[in-house]
Amino acid sequence: MTNTDDTLFWHFDKGGGYSVRSGYKVGVHPSCSLELPQSCSVRSSVSFITNLKWSDKASALDFLYFNSKILGKYELEYLCVILWRCWWRRNQLVHHVEARSDEDIVEWAGNFLDEFRKAEEGKSDKSIVPKFNQNTRWGGPLDGMLKINTDAAVCSNRKIIGIGIVIRDHEGCVLGCSSLSIVANYSPQVAEATAILRGILFAVDTGLLPAVVESDAKSVVDLIIAVAPPLGNVGTVITDILRLTKHYNIRVLFTPRCANMVAHILAKVPPVAEDRFYLEEYPSHVENFVLADKAM
Repeated sequence: MTNTDDTLFWHFDKGGGYSVRSGYKVGVHPSCSLELPQSCSVRSSVSFITNLKWSDKASALDFLYFNSKILGKYELEYLCVILWRCWWRRNQLVHHVEARSDEDIVEWAGNFLDEFRKAEEGKSDKSIVPKFNQNTRWGGPLDGMLKINTDAAVCSNRKIIGIGIVIRDHEGCVLGCSSLSIVANYSPQVAEATAILRGILFAVDTGLLPAVVESDAKSVVDLIIAVAPPLGNVGTVITDILRLTKHYNIRVLFTPRCANMVAHILAKVPPVAEDRFYLEEYPSHVENFVLADKAM
C-alpha cells in the first residue's frame, strides 16, 4: 500500500486524457468516427457546428475561447448547452441508463436556452414561443382528481424567487392557492423545480389529494419524467420531487404558459416579499383568469 493521490482517467481515450474532441464524440454519437462525418445527425442538424475548429491538445476553455471568435452570441450559447447535454448523455450511457436520440439533444438544448432567456429577460419573444394554440386554456382533471398548477418568477436584481401555486377540481373551482417569495439567487430551472416541489408539499399539507401537477417549465418536467435527476442544485430538488410523487402517486405534466396563467400571475414577486396562503378562495387579481379557465 502506498499513499498515492488519485488520478483522473478518461477511459474513452487510449491515453487516458480527456479532450474536447473525444468528449464530444462520446456524448453526441457513440457510432460516429472521431472525424464526426456529416452523417452524424447532431452535426448536420445544427449547421454552425460544421465551422468549428478543434484540436485534441486543446482544453475545453481554449476550445470555447477560440470558437467564440467565429460564432455569434446565440450560436456560442447554443453550443455550450449542447455540450452540457452531451456530457449528461455520456453519463447516461456510462451508467447504463436508456439514452435519448441525437436530435433530442439539439431540440432539448434549444428549448432550454429559450426558456432560460425568457426567464432572465422577463419577457417573451414570439420567435421562440412554442407552437401551441394561443387559445389553449386550462383543462380540468378527471372527476375525483385535483390539479396543481405551479410557476416561478425570477427577480435577479432583488435576489427573490416568486412561486405561484393553485389547486383546482375538475370544475375549475379553486380549493387552495399560494403566492410565495423566497430570498434566493436560484437559476430559472431550480426556481421552477422548487415551485413544483412546493406545490406538492402544499397539497400534502392541506390534504388536497389525489392530484396531478402541471408546469410550463418543459426542461424541468422532462427531467422529472425521465426519472434521471442531474447533478447540482436542480438534481437535489428533483430527487425530492420524485420521492413525493412516488409516495403519493402524483404525475407531473407539461402545459403551455397560456394554460398556466393563474399560477403565473400568482408567482409575480410582490413589492414586499411575503407568503400568502388561501383555502377555497383566491386573491382578486387572479379572478379574471380563474373565471376564464372555468368558462372553458
